[in-house]
Amino acid sequence: MDSTKAVIPTVKKSTAEKKVSKPWPVWVRAVLTSSAVALLLFAVVSGFAYKWGSYSLALDYLAGSRVVMTPGIAYLENLDFTNDVQPVEFTIANMSDHPIAIVRQRVTCGCISKIQLPVAIPSGEKIIVVVPVRLKGRDPGQPFRERVAFTTDDPDHFELSALIHRN
Repeated sequence: MDSTKAVIPTVKKSTAEKKVSKPWPVWVRAVLTSSAVALLLFAVVSGFAYKWGSYSLALDYLAGSRVVMTPGIAYLENLDFTNDVQPVEFTIANMSDHPIAIVRQRVTCGCISKIQLPVAIPSGEKIIVVVPVRLKGRDPGQPFRERVAFTTDDPDHFELSALIHRN
């Protein structure tokens, strides 16, 4: 019986194929991961900033606030103490899923006029509230630091307040 043996050819691997690539150093992976997380967070905040019109409102929304008044401190500048009224603007944003109303205003000084109440703020909207401040007759050398607060009918965001301050 003539038997033939099967010969299996062996192929030598080149030295380039034997080389195994080393993983990136830990610090490089940490930097890439941190950058990816920061970019994702920036994209999320930017999306909410686009929706609400500012980064501060977006950050308030992400922190859980659904009704926000900005600015927290309104600075009076270029004051005219001979003029009767200096208007101060506040933006109140309702980022909740239901309408709210401003039902009450409290002030720390009779020089701050009350606004017409109630003021309704639909869900997903923001309004500008103009608070008139009477400066006529006040001493320009005296500090001016007064507070205005608005009460809403929303039990989760009952009171919004801000400071009116002169530089």
